[in-house]
Amino acid sequence: ILKFLHASQVEEMADKSVSSFSCKSPLFPYNIKTGDKEINFQFAIKKYSEGDYFIVTFGIPLITIEY
Repeated sequence: ILKFLHASQVEEMADKSVSSFSCKSPLFPYNIKTGDKEINFQFAIKKYSEGDYFIVTFGIPLITIEY
């Protein structure tokens, strides 16, 4: 995802089943501040054990639902 969007990762959070990333890409024109950095999209990857599949959630500029 990062390579496709020419993006850099700004923040990351991970636990046993979910990894979420806050990123910045020149392809999206608007930014928001998080601490002293700027981001303009987030994505999360959740692994479901019952079936071994993944769900990717994407938000511009933020994910506003539970993932």
